[in-house]
Amino acid sequence: MHETRTRQGLALDEETVDGHVARRSSPRVDALLDGLDPTRPLWDLCCDGGQIGCVAMDRHPGATVVFVDKRPRLVAELAALLERTPRYHGRYRTERADILRMTLPSAPATVVLAGVGTNLILAFLARLEGRRGDRLVCSTSQCPDRFETLASAQGLVVLGRVQVRSRHGQQTIWRLAWHDQSPARGAPSA
Repeated sequence: MHETRTRQGLALDEETVDGHVARRSSPRVDALLDGLDPTRPLWDLCCDGGQIGCVAMDRHPGATVVFVDKRPRLVAELAALLERTPRYHGRYRTERADILRMTLPSAPATVVLAGVGTNLILAFLARLEGRRGDRLVCSTSQCPDRFETLASAQGLVVLGRVQVRSRHGQQTIWRLAWHDQSPARGAPSA
C-alpha cells in the first residue's frame, strides 16, 4: 500500500489489487457501497478525491460513476488522475457543480453524499423529492438522531442505519427512501 499526493496535497490511499493500483477502502466506504447495484450509475457527490467512486469501479468492473464537486482545481486534478488509469476509461465523468444547483441525474441512480454537513445533505435530498428509483445513501458524523428527525420531517424513511468508525470518528451511514417509495409500499429498497 502506498499513498499518492496530488498538487493540492490531497492524499489518495492506494493498494495493489490483482497487479493493478486500486483505491484502498475503509469500513466507511464499505458501508456506503454495501449493496451497490452496479447496473445503475453512481453519483459520488462532494467527491473530494473520488475515493468512493473509484472503489466502486475497482470492485465492479461494469460500474459507472459521475464525480461531482464544486472546487475547480479538485475536479481538474481528479479528472487527470482518472485519465491516467486505463481501467477507468469510458466509465466515469467528472462534473464541477454545486450540488444544490447541478442538473439531477436523468435516470434512476445511486446517489452517495458523504463527508458534508447535515444541512447540505438535507437540502440536496429535498431536490430529489418525487424522483422514482433513486437509491439514497449518505453519511453523517454528528447528531444522528437530529438527522433522522429532520429526514423524517422531509418525508424520508430510514431503510438502514449503520454505525462505523472512520479516521474522523464515528460515522452513521444512512440508506433512505421517500415514504411513498419505501418497501412497505411495494417499492424496491435502497
